[in-house]
Amino acid sequence: MRWVLTIKGLDHQPQRGKCKARLVLLGYSDPDLLELSTAAPTMTRRSRQLVLGLATHRRWRPWKADAKAAFLQGSPRERERNILTLPVPELSHALGVPQGEAVRLVKAAYGLASAPRSWFLDVAEVLRGKCGLRQLKSDACTWIMDSPRGPIGAISLHVDDFLICGEEAEPAWQEVLRVLKGSFRWSDWENTPFVHCGVMIDQLPDYSFSLSQAEYCLELKQIDLDSAQTEGISAAEMHVAVSVQNLEPESLEDLVFTCWTDTAVGNRPDMSSTGGYAVGMAKPRLLQGERSPVNLVAWKSGKLPRVARSSLSAEIQALSEGEQELTVCRLQWAEMLGHTPDLRKAWETAAKVPGALVVDAKSVYDAGSKGDTASSLFSMKEKYAALELMAVVESIGLMNTSLLWVSSEAQLADGLTKSQAQYYIRGFLQGLQMWTVKHDPDFVAAKKKKRLEHREDASAASCTAVLTAASERDFWGM
Repeated sequence: MRWVLTIKGLDHQPQRGKCKARLVLLGYSDPDLLELSTAAPTMTRRSRQLVLGLATHRRWRPWKADAKAAFLQGSPRERERNILTLPVPELSHALGVPQGEAVRLVKAAYGLASAPRSWFLDVAEVLRGKCGLRQLKSDACTWIMDSPRGPIGAISLHVDDFLICGEEAEPAWQEVLRVLKGSFRWSDWENTPFVHCGVMIDQLPDYSFSLSQAEYCLELKQIDLDSAQTEGISAAEMHVAVSVQNLEPESLEDLVFTCWTDTAVGNRPDMSSTGGYAVGMAKPRLLQGERSPVNLVAWKSGKLPRVARSSLSAEIQALSEGEQELTVCRLQWAEMLGHTPDLRKAWETAAKVPGALVVDAKSVYDAGSKGDTASSLFSMKEKYAALELMAVVESIGLMNTSLLWVSSEAQLADGLTKSQAQYYIRGFLQGLQMWTVKHDPDFVAAKKKKRLEHREDASAASCTAVLTAASERDFWGM
């Protein structure tokens, strides 16, 4: 084992500087390394967004709880393995062991490959067994406290960092908190604002949330750019935050999940393509052409898994990835609200939550809208893309997902794939996350709209010039 020393907060906030020393085992030398069960789930960003969404709509105040030396609080599962380790001199002295003499592990410690799994099993036993919470199938790191009137509490964790929220006046929830606090040793529980997994979470008076990584960005070391390169990230861009707003729905099951997908073909150095999606939660009026706030639940921008030989192939890949994420978001939200999913028929549970896919590729929309009436493989030359689109079409049919087309300036995901369109995302985040989805039955593309606007502007200018000239003639004729 060895010491690992970390120092936090000294560069920008010396008054909050904190030193932390931790003993860490050299886990790679474990003789059972290849046979150990090491898989341990961690909270996803999707779960964090959904839990905060549930909290804001239920008007819950969240807590952050950090277990002290979490792995050492677990069950003595290592006793039966008879694993020995050489302690550092300070530990030898504290234990009264002659220096150079080995000690036997009883519990999992930091560095041991199986430590996160062992800790997770202990937490699950407390939350499920002692507290009576329901563990989600869609995310094993999230537990829900049920009641006849719906969920009254939620707990989600990332290793030893807990995110806890619920009905503080509910006796059953108070009992859950009492049991949880008595089961482990904790640092002081924190109300907002607090930092959870590198994200500053602050709750506003209306129970909405602001999520920022500004403090994390301050620790980043900027790259010096020469005069030939473009300007770096600005301070305004660095401090853009994501918010979770109170949508004030009549029912939590009425909220609609919408996924925007987009691609940029062959824009990477190796000529591969970039795909992106954004999944948001909003009121149904969003899909009725009304401007509405959108709470982002999941988002991604990255390299597509297959080389695309056409823009259609790239759009289908992005659509497929986005549709899968949309399905999981709908499934998890339905499960959080009390529905029990049969994972062999997951679409039945996901269909209980309204969903929509938004694309700006007319060819994809045309092919996807045909459904059962489509010709074999949509008469497409690229068969892999056709098969993937067939799977998406079947899936959206099973879950009654709406497929909508918008022009590119109304495509929220456009800024996730094209650098010249990033102002869409920035404007969305800086503008209270307001957006609208308005289906255009004429399918007028953004480029064509701009040409029409230029023509209208030119025509208007010409008319103005004529009217001005006529007015001047009338004036001087007087």
